[in-house]
Amino acid sequence: MVETKSDAEHKIVVLDVLTNIMFSVHTSEMFNIRVLTVNGEYIFTLNVYTTKKLEDIKTDFLGFFEAIDVDHNIEDFIKAHWVYPGKIHFDLVAVEEA
Repeated sequence: MVETKSDAEHKIVVLDVLTNIMFSVHTSEMFNIRVLTVNGEYIFTLNVYTTKKLEDIKTDFLGFFEAIDVDHNIEDFIKAHWVYPGKIHFDLVAVEEA
């Protein structure tokens, strides 16, 4: 569900219904963010980017970041983003109404 959106920053904040966690999603300048409504429910296709700089990550999460080439589900990335928001980045690829 879309919680807030910023056309100037090309960013939306969404609430994932599976994890009940909010996180930010970046959009391209080409995407018309006005088509999304606050409190609207959508299905997003996302690209997920992670950092390679692991020196400040606690040992509990090192395995997660080191095993990125293994298929993690999106819920794992959302939960990790909550702990390390600067280490995981979400970009919007496509959107459809739920």
